[in-house]
Amino acid sequence: MLTAFGAAAVTFMMLMYALERRGSGFIFAFGCGCVLSSAYGFLASTWPFGIVELIWAGVAFNRYRNTPTRLSNSHDKRLGHRLVEMVNERDFDSSDEVASGQREQGASLGRAVLSSRSRLAASLRSSRTTSPATH
Repeated sequence: MLTAFGAAAVTFMMLMYALERRGSGFIFAFGCGCVLSSAYGFLASTWPFGIVELIWAGVAFNRYRNTPTRLSNSHDKRLGHRLVEMVNERDFDSSDEVASGQREQGASLGRAVLSSRSRLAASLRSSRTTSPATH
């Protein structure tokens, strides 16, 4: 049973490590996987492994805490640009008012995604610089 727990913990940890670029939630999950692997190391009486995994957990949680935003900005940005590209690539008859309106709606949706991402990033930056004074 202990071997199955160890295999599951290490597999989870490595899977989360592979997915870290998709968002900061995966960085946090990687840290949790390191804690689970550390617990396995101590339970299996391999304390050096347990200590090393605790150190990696600390590194992962520190990276999670220092991640600029909790959103995957690059994914949102790619999505917004892709929406604009998809709309621009479609062939519309310029005389057709409905098609023209649909094209503009699609392009404005792409721009809205990019705009909201920028506003959110600016809001997060300003909230970090203006923290309440502690006395």
